[in-house]
Amino acid sequence: MIHGLALDGGKSALAAYDKRTGEVLGQVSLPGTIVGTPMTYSIDNIQYIAATVRVGRSPGSLVALRLPD
Repeated sequence: MIHGLALDGGKSALAAYDKRTGEVLGQVSLPGTIVGTPMTYSIDNIQYIAATVRVGRSPGSLVALRLPD
């Protein structure tokens, strides 16, 4: 399960949780605030997580992260 977290200074992080235990499996800092809901997709058996991130007054940028093999 993935979830966006708000951090100090107008930044945010994307965290991955074990859906059975709630344990945090990993967390990645992002350059701005997550806008909307993160999504996940797979291409050629490679898993990605994408989220729209807003920095300051910008309309937002798409950030995509590749999960490790």
